Amino acid sequence: MPVTSLAIVGAGPTCTYVMERLAATVGGIRLENPLTIHVFDKSGEFGAGEVHSPRQPRTSPLNRVAGLVGFAADDSVEGAGELSPPALRPNLHQWCQRKFDETRDPLFDLAADDWPQRFLHGLALTDLFHRYIEVLRAHPQVDVQLHRAEVVDLKDSTERLRVVTDPPIKGAPLEYDRVLIATGHTPNDPCRSAAERNWWGFAQRTEADYISPLYPLDSALTQTAVPPGSIVACRGMGLSAVDAILFLTEGRGGYFEETDDDLRYVRSGNEPASIIAFSRSGLFLQTRPRNAKANDLPGLAHRGRFLTVRAVEHLRAVAQSRPLDFELHLLPLIALEMCFVHYRTQLGPEFGVQAEDVTQARYRRFLSGLVPGTPDARIRFLLEPIEDETARWAGAGDPAALDRFQWDRVVQPIEITPDMSSEDYRDAVLRFMADDIAAADRGNLADPAKAAADGVWRDLRPVISHAIDHGGLTAGSHDRFLRIYLGLNNRLVNGPSGPVAEKIRALVRDRLVDLGLGPEPIVDCDEERGRFRLSGSIVKAERHANVLIDARVHRFDPAATSSPLHANLYRRGMVRKWRNRATAGPPFEPGGIELTDDFNPVDTDGRADFRLAFLGPYTDGITFFRLGAPLPHQNHHVVRNAARWTRRFWDDVAGDSANVAS
Repeated sequence: MPVTSLAIVGAGPTCTYVMERLAATVGGIRLENPLTIHVFDKSGEFGAGEVHSPRQPRTSPLNRVAGLVGFAADDSVEGAGELSPPALRPNLHQWCQRKFDETRDPLFDLAADDWPQRFLHGLALTDLFHRYIEVLRAHPQVDVQLHRAEVVDLKDSTERLRVVTDPPIKGAPLEYDRVLIATGHTPNDPCRSAAERNWWGFAQRTEADYISPLYPLDSALTQTAVPPGSIVACRGMGLSAVDAILFLTEGRGGYFEETDDDLRYVRSGNEPASIIAFSRSGLFLQTRPRNAKANDLPGLAHRGRFLTVRAVEHLRAVAQSRPLDFELHLLPLIALEMCFVHYRTQLGPEFGVQAEDVTQARYRRFLSGLVPGTPDARIRFLLEPIEDETARWAGAGDPAALDRFQWDRVVQPIEITPDMSSEDYRDAVLRFMADDIAAADRGNLADPAKAAADGVWRDLRPVISHAIDHGGLTAGSHDRFLRIYLGLNNRLVNGPSGPVAEKIRALVRDRLVDLGLGPEPIVDCDEERGRFRLSGSIVKAERHANVLIDARVHRFDPAATSSPLHANLYRRGMVRKWRNRATAGPPFEPGGIELTDDFNPVDTDGRADFRLAFLGPYTDGITFFRLGAPLPHQNHHVVRNAARWTRRFWDDVAGDSANVAS
């Protein structure tokens, strides 16, 4: 009897979301033939994957509260179909409470607005994955098998795809009608980047060490690799850098204690002597605010007044071009929307109505393409009426008490002065971090700056995606957006929780974490000393480090990846890079691969292979935002994509569609 077969490569969170959709909907599918599902994962961490493992260090935090982490489709998800029973679609808070009731272990006793450690997320992913597997295996015509092995290649086998693993799996050839790739982020090979190849080669011939990739932390950052007392340079100041810093401090036996007015770090003696944190911005991601919208996200989310899909389409119609320039067309609207939310939060809804009204004339001129000039000039043109109205309202009260919106301080919150020293820069960052932590504590509905950032860069993310995704920007503008403004987005709204930010600030105050290089430092190799040399390009500073850590999440790039599977698929032309051709000059390649609307790859001949699909970070750079744990009751794109792929898979099972179409 013919057997319908599916292979899923990668058993991390995306695989868990797919398994939930398969388990929830299999009962409504009429299977003419038995269905076998084989899941492959090189780590054997089925459900969580290596990065989200329940065995990861307990120093690594989530940056979302427990009540806002989901795992399954709910009634908000478009096209979800049949839903799992409530017991199989808890949020993380509900799952933890269930575990606490079973075990009485205080680790699980979390409130919905608590910030959990990431290993708890891994435990929940693992548990729910195996529950979904049980549902599928209970079906009389479904068999699910799990394989701890790395898939290193896919090869044509008549109408099927043959999976090649390392180590090889004994038995019959692993041939499948459909293959889903869900490997998540894969690190890049340092030898495929000019700068990183230089650092890697330097580490091979000296006593210096270059560490990439960063995960798993307990394998990469051992005391042999990063000895106590060493000088460590940490490239990147995002969430992965926070993971590394806490692992090298708190994870080495240090601890934090409350003092009368602040948090203090107490050293264990096993830490590095110094951790030099650096990045293009010279700043850690800003503190994620207390989410006052959590109890009613649909009702309390900001709805755009100026930055709307309609406005984007109007700009395209006027320009007679789908691709826009981010800085000339979209950034002014983002600044205007942030300014509006900032002052409405501070002065109240009545002011918001008036501010919206006084802005309309200039807003319409902007949408009609009648505002020339630089991005900064356009921003000033749009913001001036709101600023004038704000001054009028403030005149009735205390103007000094007004918290002014300053776009240039959104972009660069630290004022860089001539001849600024490392100490000056450090002190300025510490003041900014203290203010930012206090603002985050006030929350995303009460604090003007946090409300503006959260309301625009997070609540209006679908509008920004609509404007940017799949060639919505010209090639040159697309390049600048990824190099500059994607980082601004991450800094404003994707940062750590308040308690974690307090720990990082305590480490800076302790001087264990060194921020003295400032923005845009330069890294090179000191051949004489056998150490990495780091120099400030704006702040006057120089440092030397024994160890250089790459603490960034690499954007997916099949030409640079260290994954043998993705490298082989790219080498043989089974996938091709997506190109932004919206320019008179050369096209721009952000790195991701070209996929159809149903997640099928397009090969070098322009054909879509319907046997193969990709879910995860494979459109990095092509799309604005496609990752993250599902938000419950938000029609979240991660679960929506899993549901869409599942519907197509069941259609293929029923229809036995052709494998490859031109």
